[in-house]
Amino acid sequence: MIKVFSIYRNAFSNLQKNIWILSFTMFINRSGSMVLLFTSLYMVKDLNLSIPEAGLIMSFFGFGSVLGSYVGGWLTDRKNYFDIMVFSLVGSGLVLLFMLLVRTPLFIAAIIFFLRFYH
Repeated sequence: MIKVFSIYRNAFSNLQKNIWILSFTMFINRSGSMVLLFTSLYMVKDLNLSIPEAGLIMSFFGFGSVLGSYVGGWLTDRKNYFDIMVFSLVGSGLVLLFMLLVRTPLFIAAIIFFLRFYH
């Protein structure tokens, strides 16, 4: 077991500090994405929305994903890729915090759209 850990440590010990910071930030960001898995349950059980309404709201996840991929590619072609990644990670974290404040279906749909757009 110690040999496996030693091999693992040696493989990743030469990575730059920026890579570790970005990896840690992405780990935290992806952990926050777990919220989306339970959003439909929250809308149905706590907000008393119907299942079709919750499904319609969750469809904004796909719309944000498609549009965000195109905009992200377009921006990366024109700007520094690292700045785009940092902006995306910070932006998606801030949008996720707004999920704590909203209770209406329209705002939840907007947050889900922008959360995936920034992701």
